[in-house]
Amino acid sequence: MENETMTSQSFTSAEAALLNIHVYFPGDGEQTGDGLLEGLGAILKCAAPIAEKFGGRISRVSDAGIGIIFESGCEKALNCAIAVCTDGSLRGDNKPSAEFTIGIHYGTVTMGTLGYGSFRTFIAVSADNAIARSLGRLAVDCRARILITEAAASRIRDFGNRYTARRLGLIHSKYGETELNLYDVFEGDPTDSKYRKRRSKVFFEKGVELFLSGNYLQARSYFIELLKFDRNDGPAKEYVFKCDSYIADPQSADNSRVLATI
Repeated sequence: MENETMTSQSFTSAEAALLNIHVYFPGDGEQTGDGLLEGLGAILKCAAPIAEKFGGRISRVSDAGIGIIFESGCEKALNCAIAVCTDGSLRGDNKPSAEFTIGIHYGTVTMGTLGYGSFRTFIAVSADNAIARSLGRLAVDCRARILITEAAASRIRDFGNRYTARRLGLIHSKYGETELNLYDVFEGDPTDSKYRKRRSKVFFEKGVELFLSGNYLQARSYFIELLKFDRNDGPAKEYVFKCDSYIADPQSADNSRVLATI
């Protein structure tokens, strides 16, 4: 043992699309160790070959989910996410007990291999990676399958016309203390959810625009009408709550106009 030393290959830093698959148990589902491993295994079995096809590299598999790095670009990361969400192996009788959501961000990541003795592992470290992980968790509350930041979406050619997505508004990231524009790409949603979001997209985004401009009363009316059409729209519910709070206490609106903090 005394001859075993910590070893490492040279570490490199790169700009990359950072994709995180968040694995969770819906509702009151019991998150047992066996259940989590089963769910992770089923999703990894589907996601790994798809990620490889789009030029991604798996950087982490843990109880926090699956991390994938795309030095090949944000468009391939998003196409990979959509392909995983629509893959037939995760539907019907093959559907695992665990559910998943996906977050995509763009930033700097430092990568390399660490080892001790005969043990070797690939490691990727990045504050931007933490944002991608947080997006996966936020997607559960937003009833979304794929969330992507503007940092990543802006690097995809003609993103607004080529993908069906809606702007969710601003989120605040405690990693770097910054505000980020966020989009819900609903091409990966189930058919009924995709239909509802497509129909309400213009109405929802108008409500977000009014909210960000400080017109909370009118913004509230848009979100209330939207909830009559889709009462399970998570972001619309959150905006109604925030509008009510800011209308009741206008000074509190000066502190934050973000949808959520991650």
